[in-house]
Amino acid sequence: MDFVEVVWNDAWQDTENFQSAHGITLTHKPLVVKTLGWLVVDDEVGVSVANERSQDGDGETFRGRSFIPRAMVQSVTPYKLAKPRKRLKTTNV
Repeated sequence: MDFVEVVWNDAWQDTENFQSAHGITLTHKPLVVKTLGWLVVDDEVGVSVANERSQDGDGETFRGRSFIPRAMVQSVTPYKLAKPRKRLKTTNV
């Protein structure tokens, strides 16, 4: 199972009470978001990534899943994960 970074265009809601038409045109675009997680599904419908995975009697399970519709996805890039290195022993002088 790959660990990936998904770059995608998110819709958003304005929290300002009033803005000028000029101010609105400056921010009239999607918010580019990067989501990291375990790639569960990547197909023509969209991408599902989860931030936690576990094993149980039925196999792998996932928690913290995000679904991103295909039309919003810019890229899906695998990350190469490495096992943590052992800490070096330090000597006190």
